[in-house]
Amino acid sequence: MRKATMIIDQYIKCSKTTAEEDSKSSIAKCSFCHKTTAEVKVLISGPSGVYICNECIDICNDIIKEDNHRR
Repeated sequence: MRKATMIIDQYIKCSKTTAEEDSKSSIAKCSFCHKTTAEVKVLISGPSGVYICNECIDICNDIIKEDNHRR
């Protein structure tokens, strides 16, 4: 399986898991900015209860792009 496909599959699994967890009891929050699922478009779950939202991913991508331009 290609890397991009694996990432998409992982994203789909994480999105479903996050939605299921939110409906059960606690509201998941981004581990970086602490916004809830209601405040962002996408909240991706990682290992051990770590989450990252689409907004923080955008910031990370900007940082990586800037770093690549400096090299």
